[in-house]
Amino acid sequence: MRAGFWVRWVLWLALALGGVASAVAQDVAGGQDHPLIQRYPGATLVGYAQLHHGSIDFQSTSYTGFDLDTGRRRYAEAPLTLDGRVTRLWYEAAGKTTSAQLYDYQARALTAQGFKALYDSTKDSGAGAGKWVNFLASFANGKRDALPNNRSCQVFSSARTASLRTGTFQKDNTTVRLVAIDWLQGDAASKARKGAYIAIDIVEARVLQEPAAHTPAAQDDALIRSLASSGRVLLAGAGFGSGSAVMDETTHAVLARVATYLKANPAVRLYVVGHTDGTGNLEDNLELSRQRAQAVVDTLEHDFEIDHSRLTAHGVGPLAPVADNNTAAGRAKNRRVELVRH
Repeated sequence: MRAGFWVRWVLWLALALGGVASAVAQDVAGGQDHPLIQRYPGATLVGYAQLHHGSIDFQSTSYTGFDLDTGRRRYAEAPLTLDGRVTRLWYEAAGKTTSAQLYDYQARALTAQGFKALYDSTKDSGAGAGKWVNFLASFANGKRDALPNNRSCQVFSSARTASLRTGTFQKDNTTVRLVAIDWLQGDAASKARKGAYIAIDIVEARVLQEPAAHTPAAQDDALIRSLASSGRVLLAGAGFGSGSAVMDETTHAVLARVATYLKANPAVRLYVVGHTDGTGNLEDNLELSRQRAQAVVDTLEHDFEIDHSRLTAHGVGPLAPVADNNTAAGRAKNRRVELVRH
C-alpha cells in the first residue's frame, strides 16, 4: 500500500511539474514583440511595458560603478539619456541557451538592419571580470530598470555578472539597449528556468509632429518647454549623412513639428545653429555646419511656409562640443543642430 502511495505521489508531482513548465512557457499577458526585434528561436516574452513617453540611460562607455543615492549607473562618460516612445522587453530562453548566444543573436539582427554599435561590452577592454559590481542592481523591484513580468525582478538583479553582455545600438531616431545574463538553475522563488534572459529597451525619439502647438498636450512637448524656459533646444532626431548637408527623412519629420510651433507662435524668431564633430579641418567643418543650418532654414521656409525673416542660419563647426570628440559616442553627440530663440 505504501508503494502504491509513492507511485501516486510521483505521478501527481510529474503532472504538477508538467503544468508549471507549460504555464511558465507562456508570454506575459498583454506582451508583444517589437517590429525591430527578432525573437530568439524558442524564447518566451516574460516582461513587457510600453510608454508613449519615457526615458532610458544608454551606455556608450565603460561602466565604473553604481550610485546608491540616485539608483543610477555611472560610466566613464555620461550616458546617452534619450526620451521618446519606450518599449521594454524581457525574454527567457530556457535550456542550454547562454547569454552570449542571446546577445550575439540580437546584435547581429540589429546590425543587419543597419544599426550601429555605440557600445558593445564584448569589445570593451575595460569591461573585464569583477568590474560589473552592482550593474544589475537597477533591475530590482522599485528601481529604475524594474519591469512588470511574470517571473521576478530577481532574474536580472540577482544574476551572475560574469555572464553579463550589454550593448547600445542606434539607427536614425531609434536606440536599443541589450542586457543579457545567464540563469544557472531553475528557481521556484523567482519563477525562473535554467537558461538565459535578455532585457531589450527601445527608445524611438519623439518625432515633433503632433499635436498642434496651442493644445494642452503640446504645451508638455519638450521642444516648447525648452524654447520657453531656456530659449534653446536640440533638434533631437535630426540627422545628416556623414560629411553631408542633405537631411534624412527623420529630420524632415522633426521640422514639421517645429513649423507647427512657429505658426502657433508668430512672434518667435530663431537662430538655427549647426555643429560638427572635431574630425577634419576647422574651415571645412565651419562651412559644413553652416550648410546644415541653412538646409534646416530652407526646408522650414519652402516646405512649411515659414517666413525667412524669422530664421537665421549659423555654423560653428566643432567650436562648441557637448562631448568628447575622442570617442565615437562623443562625436555622435557633437554632430547636431540647435534652435536658439532671439
